[in-house]
Amino acid sequence: MPDRYELRAQYTPGLLVSGPLVSLGYALVGIDPAFFGSLAAQAFGGLTVATAFQLLAASTCRQVGSWLMDKMFDMGRAFPTTTFLLDRDASISSERKARIVDKIKHDFGVDLAGRTSDTKANRQLIHETVGQIRRKFWKTNEAVLMRNIQFGFAKNLAGGAIVALPVSLLILGVAWITGNIQAGAVATGLMVWYASLILYGSLAMRSNGPRYAHTLYDEFLAS
Repeated sequence: MPDRYELRAQYTPGLLVSGPLVSLGYALVGIDPAFFGSLAAQAFGGLTVATAFQLLAASTCRQVGSWLMDKMFDMGRAFPTTTFLLDRDASISSERKARIVDKIKHDFGVDLAGRTSDTKANRQLIHETVGQIRRKFWKTNEAVLMRNIQFGFAKNLAGGAIVALPVSLLILGVAWITGNIQAGAVATGLMVWYASLILYGSLAMRSNGPRYAHTLYDEFLAS
């Protein structure tokens, strides 16, 4: 069974992204019930196709969302969990940074002292080291899990919408060629919907990133 993270951060964005397109496809193409041969076969076949499509949608959202995250945060080197520990960053106090660096050395044997100036090599080391903290708390800490869900939902929602937007544009083109005014109007509405999801998801990622970093370090220091 899917866990809370998968349900809220993966499958829900997939449904929000794919649902409108699937509904439009059913309305435009139509489905002949006789195609399935019987009520039982229809139910089994429909469930199988729907499940497979939902898994595909969730996977697509996750993959494209991860690509977007890498672009936005420079492969993790510009993510708040990394930048918070840089000398120039004032998001947390110098005393708190020192406590985090000391605990990282104690728990993981990685000494970040003298490695917090803003260079690409230092950012990479911090990012790789913080990855050990994330793995320590992955799906085992309630507060960090909720932040993961919030960020993952936004990331996957934006990622899926990036794929769905050009699909809606393609549908609009087909509707224009075939003279289907109704389909064209729906496709235009979907384009606005997906553009809004991309904007919302991107802004939510920017907003939830620092919150995730604060929570991760809070729980790390308390552990």
